[in-house]
Order: sequence, then structure tokens, then C-alpha cells
Amino acid sequence: MGSKNGNIDIGLVITKSPFESPLLEASLKMLEDAIAQGHSGDIFLISDGVFLVKSGQKSRIANIFSKLLESCDIVIASKDHLMAAGISPEEMLENIEISESPYDDLVDQVMEKWEKVVSI
Repeated sequence: MGSKNGNIDIGLVITKSPFESPLLEASLKMLEDAIAQGHSGDIFLISDGVFLVKSGQKSRIANIFSKLLESCDIVIASKDHLMAAGISPEEMLENIEISESPYDDLVDQVMEKWEKVVSI
């Protein structure tokens, strides 16, 4: 862990439903802006946050999230929460890693990689 050329590793942990949440939209835009400035960003989806990975959604939040998939270092979703939400791998957007042990993986990201964490 450590800044590279003044850049920081940012983790965005999303636990809230993506359905028209102003706070979620603002957080995604913040990460988008940080990545545009040269920082690295990851997204970790647990609880209702996994609903973001379902393909075919039409909303501002879904559009921002889709664009972030191309520029984030990693996007991880909880397998258990995906199953609870009824989202199969075939219904998911591309480039999403599925975590078998999300809380262990989340702790690893917080302790080993991310210098700043935003959780919503």
C-alpha cells in the first residue's frame, strides 16, 4: 500500500440499492472523477449493492456504473448476496469478480490495498 506519484487507491463499498439513490450517484461520480485525475479505484458490492451488476438496467446510476467498469481496477460482488438477489452470472455485466468469501475479501482490500474507503 502506498501512494504512487501522489495517486491514492480508493475503495467504494456499496451496500445500498441502486434504484435512484442520490448518495450512490454522488459516490459513483466522485470515484469517476478521482479515476479521471489519475487515482485508482475499486468497487465492492455487498447486500443490496449487488443489484448494480444486473445487465440491461436503464438509469443514470446504471450508466455511470457501466462506465466505471471500464476504468476501475477491480469490481467485486458477493456471491451469497447475488444468489439472494436472484442474479445469475448470465444476467451480470462483464468484468465483475464474484467473491466466495466477501467479508474476508473486503477486509483484505481495506487492510492491504485501499488508502481511502467510502462506504454507502
